[in-house]
Amino acid sequence: MRLVTLPKALLITAMAVVLAGCSRSPVAPEPNVPGATSMRGTRVDDPPSPVNGGPGATSSVLLKVGDEATLKAGRFTLFLHKNALTHDATITMFVRTPDAMEVEFSVTPSASNDFQVPAHVTADMSDMPSLDLSQESMYYWDGAWDVPEVMWVDQGTYTVAADLHVLSNCKVDRVPNGKKNFTE
Repeated sequence: MRLVTLPKALLITAMAVVLAGCSRSPVAPEPNVPGATSMRGTRVDDPPSPVNGGPGATSSVLLKVGDEATLKAGRFTLFLHKNALTHDATITMFVRTPDAMEVEFSVTPSASNDFQVPAHVTADMSDMPSLDLSQESMYYWDGAWDVPEVMWVDQGTYTVAADLHVLSNCKVDRVPNGKKNFTE
């Protein structure tokens, strides 16, 4: 008679349990419940996610004096020169949808929102080729919508841009009364 050692017996028992499985799986459907079926071989697709992970897009960065940065949210891009900040700051930009025509800026602490070198805000309008850029302008919020002192339209890159010493909400919108924008 051949002797089976304890390690071999445990291995055989473990293999038998694994191969046979439990007689009743705790996640198996109840056999007498109407509509209960096995999920074996079934793949449930996830619903598609919204663009950019949500309805809007947010970009944020913590900067120290002497840092430079580029932030992007939707069609808007913010460029900060390395000598722009006088204090460390957290800068956040938010758009409600990726194709929004308005961007919200937040600079904390607020004392940091006074740049030595102007912040450069650009709106990429290339997804709207039928838009007449000569009828568009960049605006910033200062109690009312106003046009920045330094604002331009680049027909080659199809962008609208402005330089701002203080960041506030910006938008691209039509020039009032159908006038041509004053950058031409």
